[in-house]
Amino acid sequence: MRVSGGSRVGQAFGYSVEMTCQIEAYPPPTVTWVHDGVQLSSNQLYSVDPGYTTADDFTETRVTIVKLGKRQVGEGSVPCLNINFW
Repeated sequence: MRVSGGSRVGQAFGYSVEMTCQIEAYPPPTVTWVHDGVQLSSNQLYSVDPGYTTADDFTETRVTIVKLGKRQVGEGSVPCLNINFW
């Protein structure tokens, strides 16, 4: 499994922010977005796209912060789980 991304994102308060993550893995991984230890889900603050997988075994997923505020500032992570029972 290989994950690309990890760059810092900057944006002014009150604007939206979109972050993407690309993962190369087979079988396709289960992907979650986490901020301050809490798994994110789509709601009035966030739009979470679970991702799609291409023919080249790349999964691209994204999360959008609808309107950036002080609560959304900080470190985030994108844990991936890939279980292969061969």
